[in-house]
Amino acid sequence: GNVESAAKEFAVSVDFKTKALAKSPDDKILIAALADSLSWLASAKLQLGQLSEAEALSAKELALMLSLHNASPNDMRWFKPLASAWLHQAEAKQAIGDIASTTTSLKSAHKLLQVIVEKDTSNKIWQRTLYITELRMFDLSSTTFSKDQALASLDKLNSALSSLSTLDPKKLNVQMLLAGVEQRRALIQLHHGNAKDAAMTLDPALRNLQKIYAAAPTDQMIRNFLLDALLLQADVSFAINNTSAAENSCTEAQKVLEPLVKNSADYRVLAPWVKTAVCLNKMEQAAVAQNFLKKISFHDVTYLQYLSTHRNKKANL
Repeated sequence: GNVESAAKEFAVSVDFKTKALAKSPDDKILIAALADSLSWLASAKLQLGQLSEAEALSAKELALMLSLHNASPNDMRWFKPLASAWLHQAEAKQAIGDIASTTTSLKSAHKLLQVIVEKDTSNKIWQRTLYITELRMFDLSSTTFSKDQALASLDKLNSALSSLSTLDPKKLNVQMLLAGVEQRRALIQLHHGNAKDAAMTLDPALRNLQKIYAAAPTDQMIRNFLLDALLLQADVSFAINNTSAAENSCTEAQKVLEPLVKNSADYRVLAPWVKTAVCLNKMEQAAVAQNFLKKISFHDVTYLQYLSTHRNKKANL
C-alpha cells in the first residue's frame, strides 16, 4: 500500500533496464522486461493521480512491445504482453477522457486476446481477460446499440462466462464478471424505461457481488464492480420513487470507500466517492476529492456524465 515508495523503486528499475538496453539494444528479453517495469511505474503513477505521466509511460511500454511484435509478428511470446500494453494504454486514455484512443486500444487488445485464446483454450486467465475487455468495450459503445443489440451482446458474454464458470466454479473473478454482465443488463433496462425489470435483474447480481467482495475486500476490480452496482441500484430506486432505498445504496457505497478516501490520489477511489456525494445530495462531503480530480484533469466520460445528468444536479462541473 505504499504507492510512493513503490513508484520510486519502479523508477529505479526502469533506469537500470534503460541503461542496460542502451548497451544491448537488440536484446528482446530486455526490451520486454523494460516494458514490464514501465507498466508497473505507470500503474503507480495512476494511483498517485499523475495521469499525464502515467499515459506517457504506458505509451513507452506500448511502443516497446509493438517493436517486438512488428519485428516478429508470428512470435507468440509477444502477444500477451502486447495485449496487456494496449489495455494499460486504454486505462490511461480513458482517465484523461480520450475515448477514441481508448476504443482503439481496447479493440487492438481484444484482437490479440482472441488469437491467444484460440491458440490455448485451456488458459482461463486469458479467457477472463478477454471477457473483461469485452465488457469494457461494451461500456464505451452500449449507447450506440439498440436495446436488442445490447441485450444480445450481453447474452453472448453471459454464455461464454457461464461455460468458464463451469470449469472453475470457485473463481471469484468469473463470478464477478457474471454479476457484471447482469448489472449491465439492468442498466440497459433502466435506460429503456423498464425500472422494475432492472430492479429484478440487478438484485441477485448485487447480492452476489456483496458476497464476493466480503471474500476479497482488497481486490480493486471487485470493489469497483460492487460500487458500480450499488450506484446503479440507487438510480433504479430513484426511478421507482424509492428515495430512501436509493440513499441507503449510496450510503453503503460510501462505507466501502470511507477507509480508502483519506489522503488518496487514486481516481478509482475518488471518482466513486464524488458520485456517492452527488447521489446523497451532499457535495460538501466530496468537495476536496472533486477539486483534486479537476486539478489532475481527470475526464473519464462516465464520471462526468454521472455528475451532469444525475437528478441531484448540485455538482459544479
